[in-house]
Amino acid sequence: SLILYLAMLLITLGLLNGLILYPKMKELHRTRYNRTVAPATQQKAAAMFLSLQQATEIIHWIMVGGLLIYTWKVATPGEQPRFNSTRKFKS
Repeated sequence: SLILYLAMLLITLGLLNGLILYPKMKELHRTRYNRTVAPATQQKAAAMFLSLQQATEIIHWIMVGGLLIYTWKVATPGEQPRFNSTRKFKS
């Protein structure tokens, strides 16, 4: 069940990055370097862009750690035997 929750967390974080944070960062980047926008608005956009960039960096490191844990959990065998005993089928 831990592997399932971890996979769901990684998918959720990926969707959060791709569908919410990156489009907002793109908009802020355009505002930041647009010469027709007031300098105060450019500074606000730059500050918001920096905080979103730091948030995405943290999310990326969480995802790397989650992928490492997921890979380790899937690659290592559990405590249970892989196949059932054949003694159950003997009569």
